[in-house]
Amino acid sequence: MKTFLFGFLLAMNSIRYVYLVQSQKCKLSNNLKSEIRSYKPVIELIKRTVVDENGPLKNTTWTGLANFVDDFGSRLAGTDNLENAINFLLNEFVSSKLENVHGENATVPRWIRGEEWAMLTKPRRMKLPILGLGGSVGTPQQGLTASVIVFRSFEELKNATETDENSYITTLERNSLHFDGRWSRDFLIKKCFLTVKMVDFEDKQDELRDSDLRSCQGEKGNFLLSNYIIAPAKILEPSQRFFFFCKRLLVDMSKLDFREINRSSANGFDVDLMLKVRGKIVVYNEEYVTYGETVAYRSGGATMAAKLGAVAVLIRSIAPFSIASPHTGQQNYGNGVKIPAVCIAVEYAQMLQRLQDRGKKLEIILKMEAHEEMPVTSRNAIAEIVGKTKPEEIVLVSGHIDSWDVGQGAMDDGGGAFIAWRSLVVLKTLELRARRTIRSVLWTAEEEGYIGARNYKQNHANDMNNFIVMIESDEGTFTPTGLEFYGSEQAVCILQEIAKLLRPFNASILKISPYPVGSDIELWQKEGIPGLSLKNKNEKYFWYHHSEGDMMTVENSLDLDLGTAVFAAISYVIADLSVPLPKNLTTSFN
Repeated sequence: MKTFLFGFLLAMNSIRYVYLVQSQKCKLSNNLKSEIRSYKPVIELIKRTVVDENGPLKNTTWTGLANFVDDFGSRLAGTDNLENAINFLLNEFVSSKLENVHGENATVPRWIRGEEWAMLTKPRRMKLPILGLGGSVGTPQQGLTASVIVFRSFEELKNATETDENSYITTLERNSLHFDGRWSRDFLIKKCFLTVKMVDFEDKQDELRDSDLRSCQGEKGNFLLSNYIIAPAKILEPSQRFFFFCKRLLVDMSKLDFREINRSSANGFDVDLMLKVRGKIVVYNEEYVTYGETVAYRSGGATMAAKLGAVAVLIRSIAPFSIASPHTGQQNYGNGVKIPAVCIAVEYAQMLQRLQDRGKKLEIILKMEAHEEMPVTSRNAIAEIVGKTKPEEIVLVSGHIDSWDVGQGAMDDGGGAFIAWRSLVVLKTLELRARRTIRSVLWTAEEEGYIGARNYKQNHANDMNNFIVMIESDEGTFTPTGLEFYGSEQAVCILQEIAKLLRPFNASILKISPYPVGSDIELWQKEGIPGLSLKNKNEKYFWYHHSEGDMMTVENSLDLDLGTAVFAAISYVIADLSVPLPKNLTTSFN
């Protein structure tokens, strides 16, 4: 409900913002409006060159992209294949007579997928279609076999409980908390990922020494560090040596009466829930709402399950439609626990849910060789058309050149990268040199968290005031309908006039966003630099996203021509206009 309410409020806020901006009276001078209209012949020239039937550059974006993805295929950050692809594009930039062609280094992770497979073994044998998630750890060499528990949502996971019948915690005796023999030292260390301290007991001693207790005191003063557990050292054998666990664990000592355990623990962890999940593979069968909302399961599902003792997670693919195709993507462990994390095709997550609902006991074997190697050096690929009178001022047009290691990366984001750099080829061919510099940047390692963009922003921190606008395509290159914009209201007034120039491409919609648009370029928008993203008919984008289906077949030649033309037109007009787009340098995001 909380998530739904957030989405509803976000949508209403967007509508309100759009209405306010579009309904305000823009007070542009007649001279500026006339100047913007004067670019109509340029727009027509671009259209004749790129879009019209006999245009000299018609179909060249599609042909170039097809050759590129067929030759190189997927381009995972950290691989030689990505670097070979970048070398190829830098040579293409030079051959196209673009200016200041170079690569700028960025250190990127090197994650290796390796062999991976999953098999349902109970209640019947069946191979499961999976893809390991980016950054995941692997399983033991022999694989991992475990019972399965399925949850429809984070809320269902949090609300799950277990009866005393299966509880492994017994009673509190003589001021010390005991566990039955099923809790072993290795299990607690490996599965619960706790900090261990050895505590000795003398014969017939009933209580922990005060010094041992004090050593685990924390921020709560006289209370032990929120939680602690004491367990026998050896399975099924009483011992004078105990394992003492400190570090905000299971049972809040402040709530114990030394006769029975308060089963509601501190820090949001329920003892029964941990015991229900512990040692099992968690499957998330979440409903797809929107990508932005549902992706939280891929990003944080492993961490949440691991904190409760799960040994692996299978996350339903973040996709609104599926033909038994898993969709990969980056996941984040945060601090602490790391367990194998994979996505599973939508249909199979739903099947596991139905089996569990009918009372079936589920078991899965998971094998993954995924691992991290030492980081390597990659590059952002850069080319320009230098401005004729204000070369220090920059209109940046971009897409990302890396992809996941499935499919060809034609849609995400080969198409976006190609319309970005090919738009400069159009302007160069037509000898259109604007007042300001138009710079194309093809980002590396976007999929792992905007790594190339973050590196570029850091290296160009002193140039922040020189960026006029950041433009990007990373949400598909289907039929363009216009642009999505984040920036100042004054800039909106100018862009509303410029957008009218895009009518020959049927792409004159200007959608105003109350939040940063695009992906990599949002880093600059958070500091007040305006941002533009291609708006297109991408309703089926997440059908293919991060899957084997992201092939050249998804792309359409006319759509790529139109996308290239729109980027060439908008970047040129903004770069050549007598006034820069007003910035919103007071903007601040946490």
